[in-house]
Amino acid sequence: MNVPTRTARPLATAGGGLLMALVATCSPCLFGSQSAQAQHADVVPYANGGVILTGAHDDLGDTTTQSMSVFGYDFGEDPLDPWIINDPGFNNSSAFTTGIFPNDGKLPTQSTLALAIAAGAYGPLRYWDGSGSPSFTPASDGVGINLNKGSFNLLIGGSTTSGSLNIGSTGAQGRVHQHLDSSIGSGWSGSSFATPGAADGLYAFGVTLSAGGLTSAPIYFLYNVGLSETVHDEGIAWYEANVVAVPEPSSATLAGIAMAGSMWLGRRRLTGRQAPR
Repeated sequence: MNVPTRTARPLATAGGGLLMALVATCSPCLFGSQSAQAQHADVVPYANGGVILTGAHDDLGDTTTQSMSVFGYDFGEDPLDPWIINDPGFNNSSAFTTGIFPNDGKLPTQSTLALAIAAGAYGPLRYWDGSGSPSFTPASDGVGINLNKGSFNLLIGGSTTSGSLNIGSTGAQGRVHQHLDSSIGSGWSGSSFATPGAADGLYAFGVTLSAGGLTSAPIYFLYNVGLSETVHDEGIAWYEANVVAVPEPSSATLAGIAMAGSMWLGRRRLTGRQAPR
């Protein structure tokens, strides 16, 4: 695996005239400059209309999007500890949601925000080696991604169909700001991987969020191991068009709400890798 240099790039966008129309009618403080440089975005979970919706916030660029369903992260950014990263994060701070997001971006108060493996084919861990057109198949060879919060772990492999992990309490204000640690490897022992690391490629899985009796549509995390950010973006775009846009029947209504921003507002993420494809 090539250890990346940390270089940033502008916000990727799609949708042409429709995007421009959306931006023209939205507050600049919500979307920020489209040339803004961005790091890995935190998930912004918030309650609206009896469900949990998800946006994204980038601390580095101070940019926020109301709707996002696919989030990208990179292993290997720290050459001294390449197989563990402090993502994904979950943050619905009042600093960037009050007066901008529906319900001021709040979650149900005095509840626990949790995630669970999403139902359907794209809940378990899937893998694409980056060659040819995107083709994500169940991860094999015992490779898994573990999510950790304190002493609790959730291991996601190619055949994982259930499991959950508490993220944090929303407190009296309905706010949360927590990060999980993600690690990748094979030979899970209950607390660590016997063999850290994995073959170059993109690794993805889906989760739903819940708090106070409300639930989200599936959201998806795509982790890059050793590939270029061009390929990473290609995988994310494929998930947006083929997984978020064509949800499991039971999730169709929720995913339709989340899809609008995910498809038209683009992605904000630091491009960590410039290795050749």
